[in-house]
Amino acid sequence: MKNRHKGRRGTTLAELLIATVFTAAAAASILGATTFAGKRSQISQKRSIGFALAMDSIEMARAAAKAGVLSAGTRHVTISRNGSTVTTAGTALPSDRNPSGISIGAEAQLHLTREISLEPGTTDLYRVKASVSWNTFGVTTGPEGVQIETLMRNPCD
Repeated sequence: MKNRHKGRRGTTLAELLIATVFTAAAAASILGATTFAGKRSQISQKRSIGFALAMDSIEMARAAAKAGVLSAGTRHVTISRNGSTVTTAGTALPSDRNPSGISIGAEAQLHLTREISLEPGTTDLYRVKASVSWNTFGVTTGPEGVQIETLMRNPCD
């Protein structure tokens, strides 16, 4: 009897190279998808924190309106280094407090701006706009901020 597979005993070098290329391509695509998911997760976290900060700023203005001390002006708050550094500038309300306990990442910054303006033709109706923007170095996809706007009377009923 003759051996039909005489010249073919194992895997050739060409087959091994092709298998390695396919494995490397699959690993690269999985790594890319994981990296993208991580970046999207960072963006979602910043958006949630930004929305919470904007709502908190609106609620502080509402507390000032309820006390009858709401006034026109702009306030800027910058939060950086995992929330440990907070700088403020502009018009503060008696109900304002600095945000604390925010985990945003060591390389990120959040910028909160609250603008309060008297509506034209009124003496007690104010437009309050709170916007939060952020920058995260190396992450450029997705939204870069949130904004909330409302009207409130001084004093608030």
